[in-house]
Amino acid sequence: MMEVEKTFLCPHCWQRISIVINTLDPAQTFVEDCHVCCNPIQISYTLREDEDDDLEIADFVAEKVD
Repeated sequence: MMEVEKTFLCPHCWQRISIVINTLDPAQTFVEDCHVCCNPIQISYTLREDEDDDLEIADFVAEKVD
C-alpha cells in the first residue's frame, strides 16, 4: 500500500491543510473536516500511473459542504 500526501487550501478558511490519500482506491469521494476551522470539506480525487508505474494524483477537488 502506498500513500500520497496532498496539500490544498480549505474552501472555508483558506488555510493550507494536508491529507494523506490511500492509493488502494484509484478514485474516491469523501467528506473530511478541516483541521483548522472544523468545517466539512468534500474531497474527490482520481489517481493515475506515471511513467515509472507509480501512482500520482490526476484530479483533485476540495469543495465546501453546505
